[in-house]
Amino acid sequence: MIARLLALVVLLLAGSADSVGYGRGGGFTCPKGYAGGGLVPCSKRAYFEFAPPDGVGMDGVCACGPVTGAREEAIAFTRTSSGVCMKSSTSYAAVGDMVVCASGKPRSMPGGNGTGGPGLLVESSRTNVVPRSQEIDDVSFGDFTANGAAAPVLNGADAALAPDGTLTAEDYTFDATAATQASARAIGVLTAAAYSAQVWIRGTSGSGAMDVCIQTAAAPTATCSTCSFDSIAWTQCKIENVTSIAAGQLFIGNMTYLNGGTTRTSNRVYVWGADAEAGKYITSYIPTSGVATARSAETAKVNGSLFPSQYSKAATIVVPWSTSTGPALPSILMGEYALKGSDLFLPSMAIRVQNGTGSGYVSKTSGAVTVVAGTPTRIAAYSGYGVMSIFVDGSLFYGPASLAVAVGGSSATTGIADNTVGVSHLDGVIKNICWDANLDRCR
Repeated sequence: MIARLLALVVLLLAGSADSVGYGRGGGFTCPKGYAGGGLVPCSKRAYFEFAPPDGVGMDGVCACGPVTGAREEAIAFTRTSSGVCMKSSTSYAAVGDMVVCASGKPRSMPGGNGTGGPGLLVESSRTNVVPRSQEIDDVSFGDFTANGAAAPVLNGADAALAPDGTLTAEDYTFDATAATQASARAIGVLTAAAYSAQVWIRGTSGSGAMDVCIQTAAAPTATCSTCSFDSIAWTQCKIENVTSIAAGQLFIGNMTYLNGGTTRTSNRVYVWGADAEAGKYITSYIPTSGVATARSAETAKVNGSLFPSQYSKAATIVVPWSTSTGPALPSILMGEYALKGSDLFLPSMAIRVQNGTGSGYVSKTSGAVTVVAGTPTRIAAYSGYGVMSIFVDGSLFYGPASLAVAVGGSSATTGIADNTVGVSHLDGVIKNICWDANLDRCR
């Protein structure tokens, strides 16, 4: 009995410290005392945390289950189509590392090279215009050859397990190519727009290099990307931000004829997952089975009506694009959450500071931010009494280096803008979100 009473006192004190030190209340609780079973006591958590380093609230990686805040705050998530999740690296995968999450199911994944804790993948709408992405041998594709090189040889259809674990990968041999020669599969499905494309390749017994190309003019003329592969795992081969012509073709194979003259040895490879999307960069793979298929845009939000107006906040983002090919933004090129009414939106983009209590938004910019595809980038912001500072990977981006202001009172800077003001989705993984009234809490 004494032991039970002592345990109860400890829990009461922990709850008191939590509510006093971090201003919780209004229905936010930590019923387990340890934020959903994590290693960090509730009293040590920030006011709001999402996808923290210990993974609390994120279900399992690519488990396609519901996600919550670290204190079990509900996250409202929407996506009206299926979506692909990667358990490991987004560009180098073992069989089974790719999981298809059904409509409305979140994608919890590490992003980038597959290291670090899981975050939430949030993407805009994209369409794969290749009608049979997992059937490279289908009649919708054709052979493309030039100047004496042999046509590709289909050694076997559905000959190997693909990244998604299905027996759907084709076994092809592409002939060796010298100057002006080509031996490839091609499909003419592009329009006169900027495209990015991907295909997954694995050597049947060794390593090598081949090409992925997008046709840019008649003749044909194309822009190509070199794909280096091995037989250990599946490699995502991609080409990005290439302007096609109407009915332009996507080429997969040995394309010395169009790659600038780089010769290729004969390559025997497993080929799978052709995906061509209108856009400056490629997003997560979109499966198709007969027609062009769209992945719908996603949203994720938490009730933010009780969030402090004076705050520190931070988030880590891992995106598939670099600064040169990323979304054209009028502000800091980063961010990944927004305050819209009473909801904190996770999938919108770019830190934008609301000026006063009106409806106008003011972009806070200072110099350029360099974003590297697949590399985690940390954004932190501090706001109190109308003063704003923004840090990128620990370096000051905007505002004073520190905010020596008292806690409490009103703040002229009340939030960050939502994606209804022309700011696009991030198309990446967001993790380790922190929001707290203590200006030194989130870094």
